[in-house]
Amino acid sequence: MASPKSRRNIVFTAVVAIASIAVCLIPSPSRSPYKPGSSERVLARITEVDNSVVRQIGPIKEGDQLLRIKVLTGRFAGRDFDSANHLMGKLEFDKFFVPGDRALAVLDLGADHKDVVYANVIDHFRLDILAIVAGVFFAFLLLFGGLVGLKALLSFVFTLAVIFKVLLPAMLLGWPAIPTTMAIVAVLVAVILFLVGGLTRKSLAAYLGSMGGILVTAFLAGAVARALKINGAAMDEITLHNPAVSRAALLKSGFTVGRLVIGTQVTTLLLAYSSGYSGLLMTFIAQGIPTVNVLNLSYVAAELAHTLVGSFGLVLVAPLTAIATSLLFVRKREGTGAPTGT
Repeated sequence: MASPKSRRNIVFTAVVAIASIAVCLIPSPSRSPYKPGSSERVLARITEVDNSVVRQIGPIKEGDQLLRIKVLTGRFAGRDFDSANHLMGKLEFDKFFVPGDRALAVLDLGADHKDVVYANVIDHFRLDILAIVAGVFFAFLLLFGGLVGLKALLSFVFTLAVIFKVLLPAMLLGWPAIPTTMAIVAVLVAVILFLVGGLTRKSLAAYLGSMGGILVTAFLAGAVARALKINGAAMDEITLHNPAVSRAALLKSGFTVGRLVIGTQVTTLLLAYSSGYSGLLMTFIAQGIPTVNVLNLSYVAAELAHTLVGSFGLVLVAPLTAIATSLLFVRKREGTGAPTGT
């Protein structure tokens, strides 16, 4: 039978899961400027490319690519359409297609919504690769973290939902930036720490310390901005206090510590990268651009890849450090064969 402490943690986990679903269902405050049914987003394959009017100067390409595409999804699947890809000579915005590439396309429909008037190729299709990377990352997280990894994954989803469905829309609605952000950060830190560490005094201490540091940082940042007028030691401790600890026991302790570290760090890169692009993301939300289009943009996809790949490092550092420490801090005692800490 579960203890009262375990029951509280289970209830809290369930509440966070329900809250995550509820936040994801919050409607966007902005709507697309296009009439419903006037277009259809599809996956397409580039079958032919004509680069006869494309000019290249060094790595820069200008002009128009004339494309022939085959629609792969939706009610127009199997049909071919002509399209064009305008190259502005800006590497950070241009996309260059070759036959065989898969692309996200928007089919503009006629007034009766029955046939295609124009096929607009938006960008290379990247969501499938991002989904694979995310799946592998989540698998590693669950494999090493176990139940803590599952809770860390839930905190990751909750954080992502709150950023896109609460924080950024609140900024667009004119809510005061600093108080709103601090309130949301207080909620996110509480969810992450109490979800991973449990409803314990240790988690409470970690929460109070984290929020204290955040508040001091926010105060200093505001003061400096106004003045400038601008808008692994835990395993070592184990061997010191118990020199006779075995390699297996030390490795197990390292994994235990590592799971807690991972559980609170997997959202770190998400928060770091999303903060740098918050202005751009608010622009997309204000214009009512569909989430699929936003996620498929090269710079957004790049930041998602940075977050996921960087998080791989966070997930792997803890077990690799635990293994290395168990090998380095425990050796056989000379002449006895018994393990000893060094």
